[in-house]
This record gives sequence, C-alpha cells and structure tokens, in this order.
Amino acid sequence: MGCFRPDETLCSRNPSSGEAPVDVFARCLVDQAGCNHEDGRQPERDHSSWDQQANVNHQLLGASKNSDSFAMKKALLRGAFVETRRPFLMTPESIPNGPTYVSLRGIGLTALMYCAQAGHLETTQQMLSAGAKANAEDEDGLRALHFAAGSGRLDVCILLIKYAADVGAVDDDGRSAMGMVPELEIVTREQRKRWQEILQPEKEDIKTRKQESEMSSVF
Repeated sequence: MGCFRPDETLCSRNPSSGEAPVDVFARCLVDQAGCNHEDGRQPERDHSSWDQQANVNHQLLGASKNSDSFAMKKALLRGAFVETRRPFLMTPESIPNGPTYVSLRGIGLTALMYCAQAGHLETTQQMLSAGAKANAEDEDGLRALHFAAGSGRLDVCILLIKYAADVGAVDDDGRSAMGMVPELEIVTREQRKRWQEILQPEKEDIKTRKQESEMSSVF
C-alpha cells in the first residue's frame, strides 16, 4: 500500500496488494521513514496497533448510536478517539500519536453527533466532557446542534450551546438548527417562542454567550 505525502494527494500504491488507498493524511507525516517516494512502496509493518485503535473507535461509534453510556465510557477509557467517524479507514483518528490537528469537517458522523441525533442528554454530556468538538461538521455541514434540534430535544440543544455550539451555523443547504426542529415541536406560538429563544437569540445575546464561553475557556 502506498502512503500520502505532505505535499501531494496520494502516493502510488502496489496494485497487487488488494488494499484500497487511504483517504487522508500520511504515515510519512507521522513517520518520515515510512515511505519510499520513488516507487510508493512501504516497508512491512506491524498493523496490530492500527487495528486495535480502529476497533476501539468502532466500539465508541456503535455505543454512541445505541446511547450506551457504559460502553462509551469503556471505549473512551481504552483510548477511543472522540472525533472518530470512519474508524476502519486510515484517517487521522486511526493514527496512533498522529497529527494533533483534526479538521472540524469530515465525512460521516462523530460520536457526539450520534448522541445528539438520538436526543440523549447523558451521552451527549459524556462526549462533551471527553472533549468532543461541539462545532464539528459532517460532509453536508450539519453539526451536533442541527441533529439535537432535529431530535426535538431542547435540553440537548441547551447543553451543546453551553459548550459553545454556534447557534448561527447553517449547513450547505442554508439550514440553521432552528430549521431542523420538527413541526410537532412548534405547533403553538408558545412552543415556537421557547425554541426561538434558544436557537434564534438576539445578536446581543449571541455576543454575550460568546464572551461567556471565551471567559470560561480561560479559567
């Protein structure tokens, strides 16, 4: 299998290996000696640590889909990467001691997004406490706040906003979190107002919340 170079998309790979090319980042970014750029071949390596990391990341995603708090805790204690999305591809989260910077946007849902999508307050809190990024996006620009709003759980939305989720964020189709709220949740004027107070605050309220978030991060 080939590898990624820091300055190119993909090195050539050995077509007889039967392995698909990895989709992002490079082993050579982590291990400079791991790639022969002239022919794209890579030395034989022990993949056990990579497999173990992929499995524990997979366990975290599975537990988050099922709102299984205990299994999530177990996976996190075993070192699951909180921003994992596609654990069996060689993405940044599959690289032990790999790059510390991970883009907020990626393909697939994070564990936090699954928790928010399920409208599960406890597991959402669990992921946020573990350091999950409240403003991470899927490939369509949807964030955890969009999913929480879509689940009809105002309490989960409030929790995400407490962790600096951007109420003004829109997806690639221009939909805000407020636009994801189910119609049954905003039948009456009072219901709509209650959601709007949280997801469509006045600009001054947004500014105050941002300042409070910045202050809390300092301390």
